[in-house]
Amino acid sequence: MYPDSWQGNLSVIHRYLVVALVTLAPLYGGSFTYVAVTTGQPTYNRPEANGNLAPTVLSFYATNVAYSAKALTVSQAGTYVVNSTGPWDNYTILYNATFNPLNPLNNVIIANDDNPTVGLSGFSVNLAIGNYVLVTSGWLNSSAGTATNTITGPGNITATATPETGTMAMLGIGLVFLGAAKIKRKQLT
Repeated sequence: MYPDSWQGNLSVIHRYLVVALVTLAPLYGGSFTYVAVTTGQPTYNRPEANGNLAPTVLSFYATNVAYSAKALTVSQAGTYVVNSTGPWDNYTILYNATFNPLNPLNNVIIANDDNPTVGLSGFSVNLAIGNYVLVTSGWLNSSAGTATNTITGPGNITATATPETGTMAMLGIGLVFLGAAKIKRKQLT
């Protein structure tokens, strides 16, 4: 089959390949892909990208841009890669734990527009175990469409329910009224 001198070399190469595969396998163990649709969705004033740092200012171009939010959980700390592709000028923003469109700089981790060209957006970011929200929007108020988002990293990435802003507002209003009714009842007795 192989000369004797090759057998030893093949065994060493095989050992190195196994070690490399075992070492690299956990680096990108999880992947999650979904389609984000921003057409006809709620709007907000999106943050402006700030390189690899958290955004600190809101956009002058996208003051009323449609967005789609997806809540995610990562099971292992490490470097995660986010890629968004679409036939329009999409924009991706990642938030820690929660996203509030009325306060879009709160909890923001990173944002990106063209990676490296129009229609491709994304970034590489170190994440801890926990919950995040990936927001897909556009560069301009008129930018909207469908994007395929893929998140890849060392742990499992799973989607969690994202409550609608209106639902949360109604819940808050309901709780206020319940509290007011309880206070009123105590005053009457």
